[in-house]
Amino acid sequence: MTEHESCRELLQGLSAYIDNEASENICREIERHLEECDNCRIMLDTTRKIISLYQTIDRADQMPSGIEERLLKTLHIDDAWPGTGDDASIETS
Repeated sequence: MTEHESCRELLQGLSAYIDNEASENICREIERHLEECDNCRIMLDTTRKIISLYQTIDRADQMPSGIEERLLKTLHIDDAWPGTGDDASIETS
């Protein structure tokens, strides 16, 4: 298995790992990979920071026009995220 294939496998389980929903075996595999892969460690740290920042924002504030769309496109989830598109917006309550 090449280094990049191993990284792709890690990314598939990253969400469950961050949410503490991954099995013990998956967690061990991810942690073993993270010990050796700076890029994936950076990805994990960045993802955790984004989640933390998102959880601390004031929900009453609206995201400036166009930011949501650019963010989703940058993260390559613009087509996969439910409710995205020209007329969609993130609900804030």
